[in-house]
Formats: sequence, structure tokens, C-alpha cells
Amino acid sequence: MTQEHPKVGIPVKLRRGMLQLSARQIHHITDVQKLEVNEGQRYDPQKPYLSQADVDGEGGYWIKTDKTKGGWWAWSLFRVA
Repeated sequence: MTQEHPKVGIPVKLRRGMLQLSARQIHHITDVQKLEVNEGQRYDPQKPYLSQADVDGEGGYWIKTDKTKGGWWAWSLFRVA
């Protein structure tokens, strides 16, 4: 899990390639959402509320980058470049 908190503008890389995104590409964070227990439906009505295990598994944050096409991704999938 990444120990540094995400901030808008910092360069990051995926820990491994996923969904046609290369792990070699440098992304720049464009938006950050801190996760809280018992939330989740704010972004997707089909998602259940988040447990503490869910929040921990996601790295405590969801982020958007200039390469993720507007989708929220788990902070745990990235590392600071």
C-alpha cells in the first residue's frame, strides 16, 4: 500500500499494467476522494456501503488521473513516480 497520501498534481505510476494502461506511463493526479466507512453509493448506486476492510484495500482514497479517462481508481493500485 502506498504510504504517501495522494495530492492533485503529483506524478504516479500503476503498480502493474491494467485495463490497457501501461505500468510504465506516468500519470498526474487530477482529483482525490478520501474514502470513509459506510459511504460508497455517492459514486455508484449499485455499490454497497464501504466497510473498513474496503477502505483499507483501496488505500484509503480513490483518485483520477490524466490517463484514466475520468474513472475513479483505487490509490492502492498506484505508487509515486
